[in-house]
Amino acid sequence: MVTALVLANTGAGKTCHQMAPWELEEQFYQSMGKVIVRHMGKRQMTTYKLSRQSGVSFVQLDRYIRQGRRMPAFALYRIANALGVTVAELMPDKAEEPEQLSFDL
Repeated sequence: MVTALVLANTGAGKTCHQMAPWELEEQFYQSMGKVIVRHMGKRQMTTYKLSRQSGVSFVQLDRYIRQGRRMPAFALYRIANALGVTVAELMPDKAEEPEQLSFDL
């Protein structure tokens, strides 16, 4: 049995079944980056200021939130702490969350 994460709305013109696992993961982190940027906007915080307050380097922070790169747990925790929110609040909205499917090959 194989378990895969699929997104309801891929937005890239592909159906969930046409996307490779790494594309799903990349889309998840891009969605998380958008949520972080939204929280930054609410606090009128620049990437530089978030970098200073979180202790995550500016270059790495830019990669996480603008390029959709994989984010280690410690960086996610530090970013959430600097924004004054919980890690759960940085997760993508319910509509963008992947649903888990299982199927036999």
